[in-house]
Amino acid sequence: WIRIGAMVWLASIAGLLIYGVVAYIRLRRCVATAVRLNGDVYESDRIPSPFILGFAKPRIYIPFGLGQREREYILTHERYHIKRKDHLAKLLGFGSLTVHWFNPLVWLAFDAMTRDMEMSCDEKVLAQTGAGIAKEYSMSLLSFAGGHRFFGASPLTFGETSIAARVKNVLQFRPAPKWATVLAAVLCIPSIAACALNPAIDPVPIKPDDLYGPDDLYGSFRFQKLVYMCPLSSF
Repeated sequence: WIRIGAMVWLASIAGLLIYGVVAYIRLRRCVATAVRLNGDVYESDRIPSPFILGFAKPRIYIPFGLGQREREYILTHERYHIKRKDHLAKLLGFGSLTVHWFNPLVWLAFDAMTRDMEMSCDEKVLAQTGAGIAKEYSMSLLSFAGGHRFFGASPLTFGETSIAARVKNVLQFRPAPKWATVLAAVLCIPSIAACALNPAIDPVPIKPDDLYGPDDLYGSFRFQKLVYMCPLSSF
């Protein structure tokens, strides 16, 4: 059963990796005809929603026909992704997901991570340009909602996902005071430290008679029991 389980585990990892690579290649081909607007920004008539593609040198792809004001805060959103290295963090998260695909909590963590990244960038836009554009920004998100399934095919890109939750978050956005940020950091640090540590285990003495018992497959070696821990929380 262990051998069968290991084969299923490895086959599922290979399947997820193949899915991610194929989806990434298909999206690259889709934007092969994109026109460079300026810097790392490209426009395409084959995409319904803006997104980031690439790892070493990520590019921002936006659809044709965006207004000047709409384009400005959309590019602010996408550039904040790049500045914060979200495209690399999502790659690492997807790697953890492929290895621990059998754990539903890892799937929930990956989905929550992606949603939080998008909401954080939305809040950055509102903080820079002012909450007065909240309704206009929400309408832009809704207009991109039709392309959600298209971009959802690739787990390694940043498209317009979780539209309903993001619109609600934008409309309820209020700039957080600095003391709230400091308090959140103070609470997170001990929580992360507690999740990253393992309890001390006292060594179990080995009796001479137990060194080479008839049922002992490992001679004088003894192995401590390991308790499974989610890699994301332990990291």
